[in-house]
Amino acid sequence: MKSNKMFDVIIIGGGASGLFAGAVLSLSGLKCIIVEKNGRVGKKLLQTGNGKCNLSNRDMCLKNYYGDSAFIKRIFDKAPQKRILSIFESIGIEIVEGENGKLFPKSMQASSVLDSLRFAFEEHGGLFALEREALSIARKDNKLIVKTESETDEFCSDAVIIATGGMAGLERECKNFFTMIKRLGHTVKEVMPSLVQLKLDKELYKSMAGNRVEGGIVLYSNSESVSSDRNEILFTEYGISGNAVLNISREASLFLMQGKKVELSVDLLPDETLNETKSILKRRMESIGKRKAENLLNGWINKRVGMAVLKSSGIDLSRQISSLTDDEGERISEKLHDFRFKVKDTNGFRNAQVMAGGVATDEVSPDTMESEKEMGIFFTGEILDVDGKSGGYNLHFAWASALVAADAISKRLKN
Repeated sequence: MKSNKMFDVIIIGGGASGLFAGAVLSLSGLKCIIVEKNGRVGKKLLQTGNGKCNLSNRDMCLKNYYGDSAFIKRIFDKAPQKRILSIFESIGIEIVEGENGKLFPKSMQASSVLDSLRFAFEEHGGLFALEREALSIARKDNKLIVKTESETDEFCSDAVIIATGGMAGLERECKNFFTMIKRLGHTVKEVMPSLVQLKLDKELYKSMAGNRVEGGIVLYSNSESVSSDRNEILFTEYGISGNAVLNISREASLFLMQGKKVELSVDLLPDETLNETKSILKRRMESIGKRKAENLLNGWINKRVGMAVLKSSGIDLSRQISSLTDDEGERISEKLHDFRFKVKDTNGFRNAQVMAGGVATDEVSPDTMESEKEMGIFFTGEILDVDGKSGGYNLHFAWASALVAADAISKRLKN
């Protein structure tokens, strides 16, 4: 026989936004439970910022986000960054600023953020129901009933926050939460991996695996330039990664999903013009002409990457540099600024940092995060059709949307 357990608020999902909402609501005196399908909460949170937890960013410009900008702006207006950071400080997290405006816990440990959120939640009466996957939400006697896969538990409340996160980082594909959301009458925009590595179809990249460069990158779809970035680029066994790649991967995902031809152009010398590169290369060909061609770019760019550029330019690495022609020099110079690769796929949801797509934001109020379809249902974080670039933007949206929802619920239930 099922036991019906009554709470003020049920939070479905123990990720970043669910934990933050739970902490804020528990601190306000409301009785909350977090229903989490895994055996532990905050698993993905531990991996953010390479384990350091990039909490936010000083630059909250809307250009760093994809989705309805008016919707996102309204949420950020309702949940100012200063207030979010003060909440973290109140539960024991000291904030420090790193490069490019990135904000971290001073401990540089994502585990300390997770612990502080858990402690704040539990110290004020919050409960966890672990290894309980929520399967449906129904209304009975003006209360919301959350049913799980457990035969003995169902939970009852005045408000439910859906903070399930998305499909990014999942070991196995799971879309049960989409089914539950669609039954509530909500539209789910098509989802795809974002902030994800890309697989290339040229074997040449394998010779560069493990090597990093600072460079520019341009994404082409059907030969048209659609996105660009400049940052770290990492060549891997399967293709290419690094922050520059992650930041253009959303568009790559979209165009691949549409069946379009997708290419990357890597600029290995973004601080030089093509003419400057030609001049430097000509001087090098004269000054170190007795060496083998494999050493032509050594000391200028990463040696392994340089050798791949030469091979791709049709240069026999065993030749003497002085034997290279002016035309070959032109070809090498151009390749240094436009090293092309065909993208065959992303590295999938399992390796993605965030999911693009999700619950349509025109069906959710940015003033409360409440569903426009079903009173008492709230959405926060990654499950919404909002995603950001690398640099703390996705976690900041998780905190902000959770805070807006918590404020709205607290105001309603306490009045």
